[in-house]
Amino acid sequence: MFVGCIKKGISLKGYYDNKLVCTNLIKKRHEDLVIEMISRGMNHNSPIVDMDFFKDFKYGEIDLDANVNELTSRCPKCKDRFINKQK
Repeated sequence: MFVGCIKKGISLKGYYDNKLVCTNLIKKRHEDLVIEMISRGMNHNSPIVDMDFFKDFKYGEIDLDANVNELTSRCPKCKDRFINKQK
């Protein structure tokens, strides 16, 4: 999603202002997700072809609590898993 937004000129300002994404880590996050998908037997069909594209994007930082709050507010199953993991 983030790659598509950047390439289309759609701002990620809300994401990095709210510390939900660090734009210079998008490439690494994509690579980590590919590894996870493959380990689960899933197919990966969304390569980031132009990896140099990200060299100029260095906005934002990650706030883990903000990310957890965002995820658990959007996904009831994720919220349940997170709460159960904390016990």
